[in-house]
Amino acid sequence: MDNEAPAERDLFRENGYVVVRNAIETGMIQAVLGRAKALVSQAGMLHRRRFPRQGSMLPTSLTDPVWADLITHPAIIRAMSSLGAEDLHWLSGYVISKPPHSPRLWWHQDWWAWQHPISCALMPAQVSVMIYPAGAGELNGCLRVIPGSHRTRHRLHDLLPEAHGPEVNSIPHHHIAYATQPDEVSVPVRPGDIVLCDVRLLHATFANPSDGERPCVTLWYTPGYRYLPEEFKQHYAQHPCQPNAAGLRSLPPRLREFAIPAAEDGELISVELTRTPGKILR
Repeated sequence: MDNEAPAERDLFRENGYVVVRNAIETGMIQAVLGRAKALVSQAGMLHRRRFPRQGSMLPTSLTDPVWADLITHPAIIRAMSSLGAEDLHWLSGYVISKPPHSPRLWWHQDWWAWQHPISCALMPAQVSVMIYPAGAGELNGCLRVIPGSHRTRHRLHDLLPEAHGPEVNSIPHHHIAYATQPDEVSVPVRPGDIVLCDVRLLHATFANPSDGERPCVTLWYTPGYRYLPEEFKQHYAQHPCQPNAAGLRSLPPRLREFAIPAAEDGELISVELTRTPGKILR
């Protein structure tokens, strides 16, 4: 991996994503698939109707043994290190199971602080790791990305609705948010592969016209926690996927070191949420 690290890092910086093939062993993948299926089967119809294109947004936790083993998996740590992560912490994670016969997911990016200068950093404040325990292809809803859109303005940035706004599920099917882009790349994967994405990268999915679910586990990490502004650290510490102070103390050391440290007592610094890139992205 040491010899591969510069190449992986350069690809990630240039394209905003990188795929690591055969990263996770079969036994772990089977455990992840089983846990994901169980959570999806327990999700109520109201939850699934809230996410007609994603299928679900079911949180993971450091207190669940399967998720804990995945979050701290050596292959993920090695991959993050190869990108230049120096102080790695886990932020959150979700089971996103795209249902059968579901349409495309819209183009979007997931960054939320575009007003802040950190948005222009070479290393993003957040990196996602996507695991598809049953694999994914263009015929059942695999990932689509626009390479380079994490640090270079794309025409879609001026045309898309806010990615996580209330109106996004009502976008008409002919909207450009779903359209094939001339510079898009599909990212088909097999079980065991992992996809690492810059939080700023424009991405979407194909439709899933198949008869089966297309499960994905998306884990979010902060690759350089110690370098984050204090208001970002406080914001991350309040994420609902993070254990509370008592829960943090109860975790074994190997898991505690991956959690976001609890916010210190005192006045919280507010963070402005700006999900649409302005002039800062050129």
